[in-house]
Formats: sequence, C-alpha cells, structure tokens
Amino acid sequence: MINDPNHFGVIHGDLNLSNIHYVDDGDYLSVYDTDQVQRGFYLFDMAQAIYTLVMLEDGGMPISGTPV
Repeated sequence: MINDPNHFGVIHGDLNLSNIHYVDDGDYLSVYDTDQVQRGFYLFDMAQAIYTLVMLEDGGMPISGTPV
C-alpha cells in the first residue's frame, strides 16, 4: 500500500462528523474546515471519521447528552 500511488494523495486531514453537512434536498455531502488539507494516505481520513463514530457511541450524542 505504501508504494501504491492510488492510496496516497490530497486528504482533508480533519475529517470528522462535525465537519460534514448532509444536504437533504440535493442528496449530497458538504465538507467544511479545510485548513488542515494535506497530502497523505486516504485511510487516514477514513480512520478519523470512523473513530468519531466510536467516540459518539461511547459518549452519547454531544447535544442532547443521550446515548446513541
């Protein structure tokens, strides 16, 4: 994977649920907070987004304080 250019490129660098907005009308995602855009492995962004879901499951919803 390290030597494969298909796994490396421009990534968001801070991809988590608080930086993603789902637009219901157009059925698409908008990504915000691009100040940490960098070159790196695509799996880094995937891992960070998944880790955010794990933290929400452990800590509950941040706004209501209820378990997910």
